[in-house]
Amino acid sequence: MSLKQTLLFIIALLIFKSPLAAEPLDYNELTIDPENAVTISGFVINPEGIRVVGAVIEIVETGQSVVSDGNGFFTFPAVFRGLITLRASSHDYEPVVSPPIDLSEGVVGPLVVSFERVRTFESTIVVTATRSERLLSDVPVRTEVITSESIERKAAATLAEILDATTGLRVENNCQNCGFSSLRINGLEGAYAHVLVNGMDAFSSLASVYGLEHIPAIFVDRVEVVKGGGSALYGAGAVGGVVNVITKQPTRTAASLEAYYGNMGGEDSGDARGWGSWVGNQGRTAMLAFGNMSRHSGYDRNDDGFTDVARKRLESGGVHFFQRALHNAAELRVGLAVTHEDRRGGDNLQLSPEQTEVTEWIESWRCAYTAQWIHNLSGSSYYRMQLSHVRTDRDTYYGGGFDPNAYGETSNPHTNLALSFGHIVGAHNLLFGFQYIRDEMTDSHPGYDRLLSQTYDNYGFFLQDDFKIGDMLTLLAGGRVDKHSELSDAVFSPRLSAMIKANDSFRIRGTVSFGFRPPVVFDEDLHILISGGEPQFIYNDPDLREERAVSLSLSGEYSSIWEGELSTRFEANFFYTRLEDTFVLDEIGGEYEGAMIFQRINGGGAKVYGVELNADLDFPGGFDIEAGLTFQRSRLDEPEPDFGSEYFFRTPDTYGYLMASYSCPRFFINGTLEYTGEMWAPHYAGYIDEDVLERTPGFAVFNMRVGMPLLREPFGLTLIANVFNITDDFQGDLDMGPNRDSGYIYGPRRPRTFLVGLKLDI
Repeated sequence: MSLKQTLLFIIALLIFKSPLAAEPLDYNELTIDPENAVTISGFVINPEGIRVVGAVIEIVETGQSVVSDGNGFFTFPAVFRGLITLRASSHDYEPVVSPPIDLSEGVVGPLVVSFERVRTFESTIVVTATRSERLLSDVPVRTEVITSESIERKAAATLAEILDATTGLRVENNCQNCGFSSLRINGLEGAYAHVLVNGMDAFSSLASVYGLEHIPAIFVDRVEVVKGGGSALYGAGAVGGVVNVITKQPTRTAASLEAYYGNMGGEDSGDARGWGSWVGNQGRTAMLAFGNMSRHSGYDRNDDGFTDVARKRLESGGVHFFQRALHNAAELRVGLAVTHEDRRGGDNLQLSPEQTEVTEWIESWRCAYTAQWIHNLSGSSYYRMQLSHVRTDRDTYYGGGFDPNAYGETSNPHTNLALSFGHIVGAHNLLFGFQYIRDEMTDSHPGYDRLLSQTYDNYGFFLQDDFKIGDMLTLLAGGRVDKHSELSDAVFSPRLSAMIKANDSFRIRGTVSFGFRPPVVFDEDLHILISGGEPQFIYNDPDLREERAVSLSLSGEYSSIWEGELSTRFEANFFYTRLEDTFVLDEIGGEYEGAMIFQRINGGGAKVYGVELNADLDFPGGFDIEAGLTFQRSRLDEPEPDFGSEYFFRTPDTYGYLMASYSCPRFFINGTLEYTGEMWAPHYAGYIDEDVLERTPGFAVFNMRVGMPLLREPFGLTLIANVFNITDDFQGDLDMGPNRDSGYIYGPRRPRTFLVGLKLDI
């Protein structure tokens, strides 16, 4: 630039930054002497030559930036003459920087900015481990990502199906009647895990009972999993780990619709889902709407007249709104999501529940309101405000023997408020913040004269320092102080992580973290199991103390791209979790209005430890393989009171998966094999004469998905066929009749199921 150009640029910059300006101006709105400014325009394309929507194009020298529109087109209407370079970035591709561009001759364009290759796994942006956007390769806390491509390959309809075929995670069916699902992370049951949506608590104590099936996959972009003591950032209960669902953020105006007809073990089913997005105002304003509907008939495996897979009717939908502000330095995100589900299991589903021998019926409504404000104050400082309010209401019938008293109703408002501030000082990336969670729950069963009303408040303060020491070592030290309303004293949960980056291919990560689990009402308390025809109630001991936990992990990871084509990643991870004052159930004797009474008490200690192995192979030509295998041990220090066992129930020592996929212009095919090893499962009397601790056999589930594009222009139309559990491997020793133990179920969540449908992309 000449001296005159430099002075003009400085004056313009001062005007732009001036707090006295009546209305903030964008760079593109500046009045610049035409003799000293030019227009730049162009297109952004990917390696296949397809235009990229929503890519951020930045002039490195001035910081001016625009977003490519629905046609992949971008324009800078006023740029000072001189030499500049452009930098293009997108979530799906590696950032690229152009050669120097000479603007001395006037208008330039149309330029073609081409991304060089698809973003590798290690270059994925993640947010869960540190509560800030970081490249996966730079995060010292081990983080696993279930990508949108993986979700597509699994043909997942709900979050429960997204989490399938992920190392160390198991989604299990815990009830023969209603089929409620629970997530285990490295052997620790669902109450030890936090499930978040965009970093905010998604599930209250009530919603967690059926919530994994209430989040549709259609609006999920990816899922991030951080295992071990997540309490250092996410508060009470995140001992087993954190699962963070990142929803889609639209980058172009588009729509996608899918409709399927299915058959599950001879029973009809159907699914329809879709989303639509609109992007305007040069990418500053966007909206995403989604909807999902499914109809699954009840399934009776052993023809005893009682369902073994519940009948389900589910509708969900929502809308998310995005607005960039303050010269694209800030963004407001507002969302609304509504879910309605009616599920029922037992006998004679066409009759009223009190006219049947056994029925579990649940009608749920869940409304979630969310708001986020993210503001980048500068290149080194930002703050984030988050607010969510989720209200879950449900009507239930848990009863047997034509019981007219088994009706109940539950209401559960859940509020989450969080504020965090990040600042970079030299090599230190500092983060501190505050979080408040309020969980109100009223559960009423008038026929049993049972009223459970609880309100839990948790105040949390967290601080974290993420800093680099040279090129090889990254350290993360942080802690959180929580004051929970059920605890007399505050709880401090520290975390320390380190990553050694030996070279571009090999990394070692290690973490030690502390967490706790407060004495609250858990999901199994609000789902009343029917055992031997009798409902079961669970209460907390008045003197119940919190569980304490310490988690250790050490992983080694090797990744590389061989000759620029074959991409590989291999990983081994050792994990260890030590629990103190574990929660166990003790039958306190007697019955109340025909219900069995259990009390949750503090037991001794426990430990969970093992090794995870992962491998990803991305071959040229569209062929991919990924696999994971977990070997673990889960043991109590003292035998539990019912069976005198030291084993964690329903927790296999070995489980894993293998996924392979191939795609070409004419078709694609995906196959998944999930294996679950032997485990111990309690089997209570009713159908059988006395309580028994069973050693269950291992089982394998093989799924396949095949698709063929029928049209590509002017819209995409694809024929898709899915087969789940091809070999029909299902539990062979199910209880029968009205006196069955509905909790004795351990096998695959559904029998052989066929789905065929069409997908329309606009």
